[in-house]
Amino acid sequence: MTEKHTTEQAQPPVTKLELYSYLLYYCGDNGHTMYSYMPTLLQYMAYRGGFDPASPTTRGCDLNNILNPCHVSLSSHNSIGDGIPVSSMVLYVQAFSFFIQFLLFTTFGALADFGRTNLYIVIGATILACTAQIIPVTLINDDGSHWYIMAVLMFLALVGYGATLVFYLAAYPRLSDNLPIVRSAFRNKYLSQDELYNVIEYWRKTLSVLLVAACFSGHFFISSLLAGVSFLPWPTGPFLTDGHTLGDTALYNYIGTVVCGVYWLLLSIPFFVTQPSGRRGPSFPKNACRLTFGWKTIILTLKDMRRNRYLFTYLLAYFLFADALSTMDQLTAIIIGQITHFSTQQQTIMGLVFGGSNLCGCAFFHFISKHFGLSTKAILIINLSAVTLITAYGSIGIVSPTIGFKSREELWAYCTSGFFAGGIMAYQTAMLAQLIPKSKENLFFGIFGIVSRASSWMGPVVIGAIAQRTGNLWTGWPVICGIHTVAFWWHVVVTYQWAQVVIQRFRNGLGGPLVESTLSGKVIMGLQWLAFFLLSDIQ
Repeated sequence: MTEKHTTEQAQPPVTKLELYSYLLYYCGDNGHTMYSYMPTLLQYMAYRGGFDPASPTTRGCDLNNILNPCHVSLSSHNSIGDGIPVSSMVLYVQAFSFFIQFLLFTTFGALADFGRTNLYIVIGATILACTAQIIPVTLINDDGSHWYIMAVLMFLALVGYGATLVFYLAAYPRLSDNLPIVRSAFRNKYLSQDELYNVIEYWRKTLSVLLVAACFSGHFFISSLLAGVSFLPWPTGPFLTDGHTLGDTALYNYIGTVVCGVYWLLLSIPFFVTQPSGRRGPSFPKNACRLTFGWKTIILTLKDMRRNRYLFTYLLAYFLFADALSTMDQLTAIIIGQITHFSTQQQTIMGLVFGGSNLCGCAFFHFISKHFGLSTKAILIINLSAVTLITAYGSIGIVSPTIGFKSREELWAYCTSGFFAGGIMAYQTAMLAQLIPKSKENLFFGIFGIVSRASSWMGPVVIGAIAQRTGNLWTGWPVICGIHTVAFWWHVVVTYQWAQVVIQRFRNGLGGPLVESTLSGKVIMGLQWLAFFLLSDIQ
């Protein structure tokens, strides 16, 4: 096994129980609350505790005219011009949580490669995120004056959720490479290097698709459960819409956060208890400082960019589309909350549609990848181009009062965009796993998380500031569209197929391929790739 050369002990083979528990964890860690109930609760409480800038002395905004301006005060008194729009405040909370995650992953990301630190981080982050989802129920009778407590809880939930994603996914390459069929391929001396690489890539893609399918299966299940409960008759208000069901009340939002938190916590237990003791990294270096080790490792890694230049190129490209995709989700969550008048019932059913479309997308793109031999990169480009067109449509809402995600019908149609979001989630992870050097999974997934969080807080800050300046939340769509467009073309012109050649040559002490060391070689390869895009990727 390759791990014998890079860790102090070989990894044990993956059992069915360990694999199923790993997939089950992602069913609970599906992010449903982070982009539905918690932002909606924060908006709802802020609207109740905020004020219309036209009458700043009157607390509480009109929930029946949700598109009217509503501000929250950041001081002890309200005055004309005081405070910021609720939508900008929600974006700033999300941006600040991503910035803190950036600092945490930078400091502690590399530590997860040693011992069982990865598992301990996932356990701690899971408890933090689940607890932050359950506590909001204590604010059920609040009149909105404590909206800032909800902001803190949402911040903590986002930090915990982000940490679980990064360090949970860091275990994925090791699990994939220790599947019995992959271990058998490593030991098969009759396989060529290309054949071995094809086996590794196939099972990494397959496991990545299974992970995303598990995530949205869990999303689909909990959404179905909560959607069914939302239609229960409910006699007492206040009601957010004209209906008289549980889903039309603010109470339903609080119930949703509790149920999702408990659901995630229960599904995480099998993963924590089935981890074999041998699933660990090497011992932490003696005389090394845990607070500075991560920063030093990242600095040394950046100095070695030539060896891993394709990995860093991909990380830069991911920086762009992760920012755009994350900001698009956050912006849409706020728009959905406003258009539906904070109706959690409708948001839950929309989440059900979104989760179902993600499952369909994962299955579809896995099928065409296998049937037509499309590469990981080709699938990514297809999905990125589709999402870019969606953001371009949202930009129309700046000038149009009726289209550009201005109606509930358009938002229902938007939920089907999960068909492409699922493909991006599955294949971006598979692409990263192909480019990471052995035994450096946690380090580079930590950097992956750093890039993700560094990008994810910039978009909300920019759009929040634009919305605060213009008073129009839809002005954020052109920014997202522009970032998506740049990310799309970045993926088109970069030849990731050279990455494995470079990695293998460095492993054999030969250095990188000479054709890539010259400007003319890069131009020629770029033109060739543009001319023969479909043909080369299908092959």
